[in-house]
Amino acid sequence: MVLHLKIPYFKIVRTIKLLAILVSTLFTGLLHSQTYRMEITPVLDKSGAPPSATFAIIEDRQGFIWFGTIDGLYRYDGFNYKIFRNEPENKNSLSNNTIRDLAIDKNGTIWIATQGGGLDAFDPVSESFTNYNHSGTNENELSGNSLWSIIVDRHGNIYAGVSGQGVDRVNPQTGEIKHYSVLENGQKLMQEESVRSLLEASDGSIWAGISNLGVSKINPNTSEVKQYLHEYGNTTKLSNDQPFDLYLGHDGNIWIASFGGGINILDPETESFRHIRANNNTNTIISDLTYSIDERIEQEYWIATEYGISVYNNKTGEIRNFQQSSGREAISENRVRKIFIDSKGIVWAGTESGVDKFVLQSNFITYSNYLGNTSDLSTPIVKAICKDDENLWIGLIDNGLIRYNYPTKSYKQYTYEPNQRNSLSGSNINSIFIDSEKTMWVSDWNTGLMKYDPKGDNFERVSNAYQEQNRLSDNRIQRIIEGKPGVLWISTEGGLNKYDVKSDKFFRFQHDAENPNSLSSNSLQSQAIVFDSDSNLWLGTWSFGLNKMVFKNKERKEADFVHYRHEAGNNKSLPNDNVISLLYDTTCLWIGTFGGGLSRLDFVTNEFTTYTTENGLPNNIIFAIYKDKNGNLWLSTDYGISMFNPSNEQFQNYTKKDGLQDNHFFWGAAYADKNGILYFGGINGLNSFVPEEVTPDTTPAPPVLVDIKLFNQSVLLDRLEDEKNSAKFFYDENFISLEFAALDYSEPDKNLYKYKLEGFDKDWIIRSGSNRASYTNLSPGSYSFKLQVSNSDGIWNKETLELQLAIIPPWWKTWFARIAFIVFMLVIIYGIYKIRIDILQSQKRQLEDQVKLRTAEIAEKNKTLNNQKDEISTQNQQLNKQKDELAERNGKLRKALTELENTQKALVESEKLASLGILTAGVAHEINNPLNFISVSIENIKSSIGEIECIAKETSKEKLDEINELLSHSETGVTRITQIVAGLKSLLSNSEENLELVQADELINSATTVLAHKIPKYIKLNVALNTKTQIQARKFRLSQVFINIIDNAIDSISTKPIRENECIDIEIDTDNYENTPCVVFKIANSGPQIPEEELSKIFDPFFTTKDPNKGTGLGLYITYSIIKEHNGYIHVKNEKGKVVFYIFVPILDDIN
Repeated sequence: MVLHLKIPYFKIVRTIKLLAILVSTLFTGLLHSQTYRMEITPVLDKSGAPPSATFAIIEDRQGFIWFGTIDGLYRYDGFNYKIFRNEPENKNSLSNNTIRDLAIDKNGTIWIATQGGGLDAFDPVSESFTNYNHSGTNENELSGNSLWSIIVDRHGNIYAGVSGQGVDRVNPQTGEIKHYSVLENGQKLMQEESVRSLLEASDGSIWAGISNLGVSKINPNTSEVKQYLHEYGNTTKLSNDQPFDLYLGHDGNIWIASFGGGINILDPETESFRHIRANNNTNTIISDLTYSIDERIEQEYWIATEYGISVYNNKTGEIRNFQQSSGREAISENRVRKIFIDSKGIVWAGTESGVDKFVLQSNFITYSNYLGNTSDLSTPIVKAICKDDENLWIGLIDNGLIRYNYPTKSYKQYTYEPNQRNSLSGSNINSIFIDSEKTMWVSDWNTGLMKYDPKGDNFERVSNAYQEQNRLSDNRIQRIIEGKPGVLWISTEGGLNKYDVKSDKFFRFQHDAENPNSLSSNSLQSQAIVFDSDSNLWLGTWSFGLNKMVFKNKERKEADFVHYRHEAGNNKSLPNDNVISLLYDTTCLWIGTFGGGLSRLDFVTNEFTTYTTENGLPNNIIFAIYKDKNGNLWLSTDYGISMFNPSNEQFQNYTKKDGLQDNHFFWGAAYADKNGILYFGGINGLNSFVPEEVTPDTTPAPPVLVDIKLFNQSVLLDRLEDEKNSAKFFYDENFISLEFAALDYSEPDKNLYKYKLEGFDKDWIIRSGSNRASYTNLSPGSYSFKLQVSNSDGIWNKETLELQLAIIPPWWKTWFARIAFIVFMLVIIYGIYKIRIDILQSQKRQLEDQVKLRTAEIAEKNKTLNNQKDEISTQNQQLNKQKDELAERNGKLRKALTELENTQKALVESEKLASLGILTAGVAHEINNPLNFISVSIENIKSSIGEIECIAKETSKEKLDEINELLSHSETGVTRITQIVAGLKSLLSNSEENLELVQADELINSATTVLAHKIPKYIKLNVALNTKTQIQARKFRLSQVFINIIDNAIDSISTKPIRENECIDIEIDTDNYENTPCVVFKIANSGPQIPEEELSKIFDPFFTTKDPNKGTGLGLYITYSIIKEHNGYIHVKNEKGKVVFYIFVPILDDIN
């Protein structure tokens, strides 16, 4: 279903304005005459995919193009397809994917002839199919399911060609089906015979093209049949009996495309045929294997063949062919099966591999070089153009001069001939000019100025700067113009030259570095020299801006030059110093620049106004500027031709797709003849056109809503309400996309879209090439989506498509919910108010009772107070006595506190001694082992020495090796003792030791070494030293921390009644604590978990979980103090079945 404007849509045929100018090539070879050009493009969707093999094409009332393919029904909107295929579980889907023909009735229903599924009627609004088929169980049904052709007659009846049967007529209103034979004897067709095409003639008769059986005319009222068959040798009969398509031409004749017999044209009055056949002539159709025929304009017939497309002009007999190999106008596939021409004259060609689109380019005549028809030319670049009364002169780069003579329709090419003095002096023709005396002047880029002699048809060499002095300043002539009669002004790359033809004298104007009023640069540009109404000469230069030449005398041999340059930051100055084209207007000067766009110099304000691509120009390089009779400017650029309307400051751009020789035009290659015809040259030839006849297509494109998507899934049929043009969504459906199209297929990429979601978008959004508007997180409420479109020529449709969107809020945001909430709140407020009043009244009564009670109490208390006054006096005396006693007790408490502090210090020292005891035991254990090594080794050495004396010399070496090994063991033991003693010294050093750099792993190694003897075998010690970062610490005090924690871990594990897989895991790493880089010591043990309520007390002094005789409760308190002393942090937690201590010590922190 598609939302479209409720406006009448009718057949529109674009007016074709053909210029009466003979088109020719510019170069040696054949002249190619063409009255129009076609822009041929394959039909692709956004992903670049073509439709499947296409046998049927129609246009519906909204302007959509429909393709009947072997893989379903395609709807095309210029951007994408919507494909409808058979869905086995859906009875309202397409009955069969192979489609042979399509037709549309006056209600917009699309009728589909399928090969195997019968006849389908498709409703574009509901997007559902109704099937008419043959089941064999119903008398009122189709005679078969294999259909090849279908038409809708003037009464709305459907005629379908049924293979092996004949023709069936379906009345959509009543559902009645009538069967017709297509043979004169009334018999049915053989199974292999099919009705390939149907046609309703002007008299209401139905014509059927039958495979192997020619053409039949059927009277639908009487069922009478007349057959037309091939007769061998009779040229007034059918050329063969294999018709594939029937078409009723504007001439009243029936055109028949036959397979193998070419085109047959039947005159219904004389009942005679004439034929158009393929032959060996150049002016012939491509092939006799024809499939389809249609008429684009009156008497122009497009014919689909097995080997391409032929276009036959029935008035002139001319034939034009399109094939895969036909160069610029090549088609994508030669096997063309269907030709369809839409309401705007666009030709659609269905092929075995997709669809090609032909768009007429009628505004521009193109003179171009077809390289396939020339052999000696390497470039088609046009540099100069001029025209006299009978001839068109074209200067080429490297290929001389072309003259085309209109009366004789002949051409001649002039080239440089080294041995002929009167030939061109060179082949790089840069400028052509015809003066007031009708003398033609020609320049070559390398050899200077020439004059054409029409009598001798040759050239006289006037001046060569490389061979003469004091004449032409430079051979590189850019342009020649005439001032007063007989005086030529010649701009060159070496300055400006004034040439008096009669006296044959040159006078130069050049840049003078010593004169600020001289020409700003000698590098003048080809289209940048023009006189104004005051006889001032304006000149454009390369890199040095614009010059106004003001003459000082009548002889015009002296002048001052006013310079106009680009000023950075001043948008009222010249936009670019590369000025390459000029046009004088009444009140202003138009300037074309290389890179700065188009600029206008106002003679009153002396300010520049600039137009660039931001204002609509296709490109900022302006090669030439000409003005037409309507006041519009025509610009050749490096990306097509642009028409600028100074009144509304709007640009209309034309590109290669509009029929231009190319998008790239060239320096200096521009000319306007006396009739106002403009000529622009480029890299692939030149274009000529009458500006007033280059009119945009004013047919507005209809805007249509193609789809509504929710989270990228189509919901158009589910959400769109037809009559209201509205759609509803729930509040959480917050990703909505609207897809739309402007149904102008000429250049879909140039169609413009202007849309706005009122209630959300602040301004209109204009897009080209994108046909989707997406919205997310729309708040609940009502919105109006408005869409306007333009066609590819920028003509906007004044009608606006509107779609109302409603976002339904959640129930708690509905008006009902809000009212209910307000009522509920009012009830609550009233209830609270009522309760409050009751409470206040109750409190008032209670207060009155309390006042009475309090008054009696106060009287009683006054009496009591008097009694108490006496008691207070007595108590004061007692308090003074107690004060003295408290002072005495306070002194005793201070003494007890001092003693308690001394006791605490003693306990701390005892804890240190306890650690030292552990250390001593470890040392004894560690020293004992290496001493045993040494002792045993020495005994063995003694024994071995004795044995050496007794053993033969040949065996002494073996014993010496054994002695060396024993000595090595002894040395190892001694080394180990040394290490232990060093460690002991370190640990026993003064607790007020100085800071030093200590590697983190040394602290752990020292602690584990001391406690190694105490670790039972059932405890596995795992150490992961992930860093060797240095920290600044007091080594002994920090070592005591790790000894305490590891020793506690050993004791904790030992208390477990069952000990399996016990471990102490030690890990050293780096991390940040409170944005401070730290070394992190993680010590985990598998001992019993610490109760959560005790975790916060574990570092308190005298807190212990050990038995009274096994701990003082000061070990972890001392540990905590040492870590704080190092500006570190320690905490403990139960983690994954283990007790884990985390110790953070700052890296290189100055703890002093």
